[in-house]
Amino acid sequence: MNNKTTNTLVAYTQLLGTFYSIPPLISTTEISTALLGCLHLIRSHVGNVLSEHRQKLFVAIKDDPIRWVQLAIPLEKRSIYTEALVHLIGAYPKWRKSPCYTALPEYLLLMIVQKTKELRKLRTEIERDMLLTTLRYGPNRAPLDPTEREQTETWITVQIFRDQLAQRIYKLDRDSNGAGIFFRELHKRTLEALDIENVREMCQGTMHSDWKELNADLKDLKDYVGELVEDLARNELMIEPDAHGVGYLTCAKIDDKDIPWSATVES
Repeated sequence: MNNKTTNTLVAYTQLLGTFYSIPPLISTTEISTALLGCLHLIRSHVGNVLSEHRQKLFVAIKDDPIRWVQLAIPLEKRSIYTEALVHLIGAYPKWRKSPCYTALPEYLLLMIVQKTKELRKLRTEIERDMLLTTLRYGPNRAPLDPTEREQTETWITVQIFRDQLAQRIYKLDRDSNGAGIFFRELHKRTLEALDIENVREMCQGTMHSDWKELNADLKDLKDYVGELVEDLARNELMIEPDAHGVGYLTCAKIDDKDIPWSATVES
């Protein structure tokens, strides 16, 4: 009888023995031994069973990403590992309050902090560019001149557009949980504050005019910003964030180099 067969018999003997109140031999020093001494034999089976839950699995990860990332590492389950990390990074520092957070491996804690910093840097750069959004006028694409009558309406539209963005960015600085919703709506051109009727009302309150170019101007502005925020609006989760109450950013990218067990594992 070879070692593989012996290990399999031991694993099943201990597993089935638990149904008859026979305690398994559990190591307190090795995680592989702790899991019936044969983690390498049951890893793929456990992973496959979890995968069968599909959407329910990923919703469960949303509710407790710390425990799921802890499980994903010994199981070497990349899909669970990635999903949990996207939540931990996007919602940072929310999960730091959990008693389980400090139990995560040090390399994982450092990775979460580093990727959070990178995400915040990207967001700061994009927000700056958003607040510099403008439109160009004429065949020479010259900057708008509000003193020129034919450019006044467009200039006011740009100012109102920027102001609406600035107000929402200001609010996000105090509660970043809604950052994901904000940037995803900008990308989809569905942010209510920039709805044509809302903007028209503000424009008409500024200056009495027919605002003939408002639709075209607003579309150009929204298209520009929508493309600008594409990286922040990207969703790396296996669930639709807005449909499951995920307000934070879900665009953190987990690369092969971030997988601790192997860059070639397929899950």
